[in-house]
Amino acid sequence: MKDESQAEPVRLRERETLWGGLFRGRLGQPLRIYDHLPSSMDTLTSMAEEGAPEGTMVVSDWQRKGRGRKGRVWYSAPGSSLLCALLLRPEWHPHLAGILSLGVGLALVRAGRVFGCELEVKWPNDVLWRGRKLAGVLMEARLTASGYRHLVLGVGINVHQGRGDFPGEIRDIATSLDLATGGKRVARGEILAIWLLEVERILSALNSGRGGEVIASWREVWPHRGLRAIAEDGRTLTLLDIGDHGEMLVDGPAGLESLQAGDLSLDPR
Repeated sequence: MKDESQAEPVRLRERETLWGGLFRGRLGQPLRIYDHLPSSMDTLTSMAEEGAPEGTMVVSDWQRKGRGRKGRVWYSAPGSSLLCALLLRPEWHPHLAGILSLGVGLALVRAGRVFGCELEVKWPNDVLWRGRKLAGVLMEARLTASGYRHLVLGVGINVHQGRGDFPGEIRDIATSLDLATGGKRVARGEILAIWLLEVERILSALNSGRGGEVIASWREVWPHRGLRAIAEDGRTLTLLDIGDHGEMLVDGPAGLESLQAGDLSLDPR
């Protein structure tokens, strides 16, 4: 039998029609859903280079090479997650990308409320439920001298996993929407449609110069202000606030700092 991971990806056209019919905004069309892909972001990047319009979305039922920040592998079993890539062609300056990254997570927090779960955010790109990771955001851009050529927004959302479905090494730090809703089976197409509408709200704010509103709303669902965290280089930092462009303001051994990117692990002490 041929290994499914080596088979050619198959478009799930009936699901494209079903899910696409739920979308009420301009994002998510055209929609391409595949039974599997090496990477939805890589597939959409190729489409972007060929001229795909803003709003194009690629979804994979599972991925062989799904990735998070710094090239980490994103775990997903077939049919358990939303593994999406969304194409944007922003006209605003790339310095707003940090706010967009925060806003995409905020959009998922807002979408989660529709299903009765209170989610929270962790800088720079995670969405948590009760301290466990539920989703992550990754952005990859192509720039020109004047701004963006395109921006591919990748999102991985755990949806249908039970606690025992996660590998042992992440079982205590990962969760899913089904777990966050008390065992309800959240329809992936529905959460995707609501999330896309919320992303449109974020983009509208950025397009109209209201990035400060996005940051203010993000702060309301960020529970880590004043806590200590460990930076990748081992330094202990105190988390103070979010800056005007989405940067993390911290107090460290050398005094006040501004972090543009990086992983921070909350200090359990």
